Amino acid sequence: MKKIGKLSVVSVLCAFVFVSVLLLTAAVPASATSSATSSATYPTLQYDAQRTGNVGGAAPETASLLWQSGEKTAGCVQAGPVVLDGRVFFTTWWSGGMGVEGNASDALYCLDEETGEEVWNNTAVFGASTAAVAAAEGKLFVGTHRGNFTCVDTTSGEILWSRRVEENPSWYGVGSSPLVFDGTVFVLTFSDGTLHAFSFEGAELWNFSTGEEIFKYASPSAYEDKIFFAGNSTAAAGQHGRHALYCLNLSTHEEEWNFTTDTEVRGTPTIWSEGGEGGLVFFTTKYVFGKEYGIYALNATTGEEVWYKKHKSSWASPAVSNGRLYIGGSSVDTTFYCYDARDGTLIWENEEMGGAVDSSPVVADGKVYFGESKVNGTVYCLDAENGSVLWNYTLYIPPGFGGGFNSASPPAVADGTLFVGVDNVGVLAFRDPLLPDPLFWEGEVTLTENATTTVTAHDSGASYEINQTTALGALAAAAAAGGFNYTVSDKWYASWGSLLVDSIAGKWNDPVTWDGWLYWVNYPDDPMPGVGPNKYEVEDGDLVTFYYGGMSATPENTPMLLRIRVRVTGASVVQWNSVTKDDATNFSVEVGLDESEEVEFRVSSDSGAGTAYEWSWSVNGAETKKSEGESTNLSFVFEEYGIYNVSVVGVGVGEAENETVSATWNVSIWLVVGEENDACELEGLEEYQLRFLKRPERLVSMAPSCTEILFAVGAGESVVGVTEFCDYPPEVKEKKESGEIAVIGGYSTPNFEKIVDLEPDLVVGAHGNPAGVIYYLLESEYPVYAMHPKSIDEIFAHIKVAGAVTSCDENASSLLENLSERLETVKEKTELLEEEQKPRVFYNIGDFFTAGKETFADEIIEIAGGKNIAAADGKTGYFIMSLEELIEKNPQVILCDSGMGEMSFAYEQIMNDERLKNVSAVKNNRVYVIDGDIISRPGPRVVDGVEAVHQNFSDFFAANTQECELKISTDKLNYSPNETMNVALRISNPTNSTLTFNWFAGIPQFEFWTHLYSTPISPGFNQSLNTTLQVGDWGATPFGLVFYVDLQEPETLQPLTADVWWCLYSPGEAGVGEGVPESIENIGDFVLLNVLHKTSHHQKPLS
Repeated sequence: MKKIGKLSVVSVLCAFVFVSVLLLTAAVPASATSSATSSATYPTLQYDAQRTGNVGGAAPETASLLWQSGEKTAGCVQAGPVVLDGRVFFTTWWSGGMGVEGNASDALYCLDEETGEEVWNNTAVFGASTAAVAAAEGKLFVGTHRGNFTCVDTTSGEILWSRRVEENPSWYGVGSSPLVFDGTVFVLTFSDGTLHAFSFEGAELWNFSTGEEIFKYASPSAYEDKIFFAGNSTAAAGQHGRHALYCLNLSTHEEEWNFTTDTEVRGTPTIWSEGGEGGLVFFTTKYVFGKEYGIYALNATTGEEVWYKKHKSSWASPAVSNGRLYIGGSSVDTTFYCYDARDGTLIWENEEMGGAVDSSPVVADGKVYFGESKVNGTVYCLDAENGSVLWNYTLYIPPGFGGGFNSASPPAVADGTLFVGVDNVGVLAFRDPLLPDPLFWEGEVTLTENATTTVTAHDSGASYEINQTTALGALAAAAAAGGFNYTVSDKWYASWGSLLVDSIAGKWNDPVTWDGWLYWVNYPDDPMPGVGPNKYEVEDGDLVTFYYGGMSATPENTPMLLRIRVRVTGASVVQWNSVTKDDATNFSVEVGLDESEEVEFRVSSDSGAGTAYEWSWSVNGAETKKSEGESTNLSFVFEEYGIYNVSVVGVGVGEAENETVSATWNVSIWLVVGEENDACELEGLEEYQLRFLKRPERLVSMAPSCTEILFAVGAGESVVGVTEFCDYPPEVKEKKESGEIAVIGGYSTPNFEKIVDLEPDLVVGAHGNPAGVIYYLLESEYPVYAMHPKSIDEIFAHIKVAGAVTSCDENASSLLENLSERLETVKEKTELLEEEQKPRVFYNIGDFFTAGKETFADEIIEIAGGKNIAAADGKTGYFIMSLEELIEKNPQVILCDSGMGEMSFAYEQIMNDERLKNVSAVKNNRVYVIDGDIISRPGPRVVDGVEAVHQNFSDFFAANTQECELKISTDKLNYSPNETMNVALRISNPTNSTLTFNWFAGIPQFEFWTHLYSTPISPGFNQSLNTTLQVGDWGATPFGLVFYVDLQEPETLQPLTADVWWCLYSPGEAGVGEGVPESIENIGDFVLLNVLHKTSHHQKPLS
């Protein structure tokens, strides 16, 4: 199993989706119960609206400090940090009043989650004691030391609004942690026990006052339609007193119940939704000698007491997780307790703390975290199951220091990181380092009896000949087969005759800790060897393990190891191969895509001259060649990656009858994928290479297009994880529903931990996956192949790679052949189309969002025979086209994305807009709905998209590729003055469009042209017409008269057909007309350039 550290990298993956939901719903997370999911944010005090303090996902297993905030933040830090969108927010106060001299400054701080570097601060917002920050719509809501309730922009730190709510701020200001719930933000004021409800824009919507002063740091919590908070009521007969926990109905703002107590309600109520019908609400009351105090559990619906426990409470609130309640004691009882949340039964307690636990605990990954309030403050991590200390981190004050390092701040856990505030320090961040899989190589090597291997000591340069059949010989063979290096030292050779392995794969022995490389043969069955690896003789079948660590290390607790299975053969032949050009029996070869490697193997008998054998060669058990003689060779072409066993057996003939010799080679053919992998587009990964020695058997796809490609090439059976949007082919849905394939999250929000849990040996990603996910996967040694095709050809290239790396080459080749043939069929139909025969096309994804150049939609439209109007001006990518531009470009075909519902929103949008009724596509009923997946997903169905779009163009093609007919002629070729010229016209318009008929006349020798006539020709018009022209007395000079007519597409002014006729004007004996051009094309071009665009068309009915 691939192992990683407990560092959660979900921040890169899930922070976006969580924050997005938060901003849309304006609510903190629902309660994290025993099935809490992984968290990449920590948006409010104790994580969620129920204030459970129960967070899903990984959390630090060690006291590994990631960073400590700068000295500016070293004030009083009682506010709990919150984490949102890769940033940490917290407030400080009394920076100059804690006996510490320095540069600390009271402020609201925003730090980078990964580095602790300051992003911004706002010195106008400070204090708020334990007030945490809640976030919604990119806003932070925080109470201030001056009594204001303030909203700050999360990005810039700018104050958006601020309202004075605490009329008597005293020393504490607004110490309540705001609650964002159900589109509203709530906060308590302590001087009058009032709950205030604000809109996100700063309007106070309503409030509920309980009367008198309450605990300074009390905060509200919520569940379903109720809100719970500490209040102050008048004592009633039969009740404990005036202090009370209140429950209001959020719809009516009316009180549903209150539960009065003898002493002040402390902290914030915690709600456990699984605690029976209606849930349980837990809270603590102040320890006062002689009065009732402790922990109360109430029915959240009725307010009735379920159980009560004496407890000397601090101001911390309890956390609840997996049916257990966690809470620390005050300075008079420094114990930390775990109770059964159902009945208050004590499960365990830990008395090791030496100060009050004022820090409200957080539970994550089976661990409980909290801080301790004493001079040398300590951060604790306890085992949530039994209460044992897993680790602690103490800040010892230096001599002469004027303040203390109390840790009363409620901690936060997000992205596998613990954040906790400490007075006079700021915020500490703890995170476990990523741990690689300790097993970096495992395989089998063949060693030859009585053969030797030469090794060189790196420190002296001396060479040593050792037996191949030793543990060190096995390491040398493994290094050759696995492509890694190793070094040996001979510093002990003179004394002990032993060579020391002092590095493997770049991991060197540590001269300070004395950690180094050890080996063990047949662990754990046999004892650890007592000699150097060059002196330990191995036998056939032995398992040799080299591992790193101290003298107490074993192969089970090492950070790095390799396992070598040994095969031993007899030394009766001399072997040679063309790769290493020596007698090496284990070696590796790297090949790229479409590459193969031809290797020659050679053996000869060492039994003496004249000894002959019948040789039989095999590769992976399949017989390959037979020959006879003293020696033999085999040239073999390795066409696929993998581990190959090449063997030859010789059976003696003649004098050597019945003698058998053999030789074997273990060849590792690595497939190397380099620049074909679009992961190389990421910064720092330009040289990244994927290396495959065996077919990946557990594939995770992070995009729908990747899933389609993997299934299309035949690798679907190996797919173990996909995104929630992967829905094709249909069996993907079926496997998701049955649980055969896990869902790893969204396309832009894949869950790193879910991917890791699936133990993939290849993750296939796409453009749009977060880069951080790719980086973290690679750092954790998970191979990643990424696809970012920018054309159909590049899609085909990725299909080819997918087939190669999954050993589905034949399927991929057949698929590509089919796709290419189908694509070529469409191209053959459209490549010869004239521009006027191609429709102007608009692709409406929705809300007039469309695709310009450098998109699949544009390429599909072009191949299918259309002209994408969104690409006409050179715009690239996706953008919104204005309605005015759409009308102006007047598309002849509109394609509407099908969307995700039964009815295409994009289609309804086009058809129902009155302003588009005269657009050609709408007017001619050429608006079509097309499956958005086949036109936008860069997968094998892209050819389906081309065919579907081409089919949508068929009506236009049919209407515009039929031959229009246009002829003009006169009854004779020579005319004298005052004669009548009879003109015959033949006009046919078989298209579905109205065309424009134009008639021009010219005398080329005088460079004179005029526009005679224009008129619309309706669809289906098919007539022969006759008209007359009177030839006047046009002078004494003869000339040639030219008539030019055409039928034009009125929107493009492009002629679909044209005709020309000429005749002569001959006035008496002066001569015949001259200067008639020979080329109709020249005449037409001349007319178009010099006449048509310079002459107004006079529209008249054609008779």
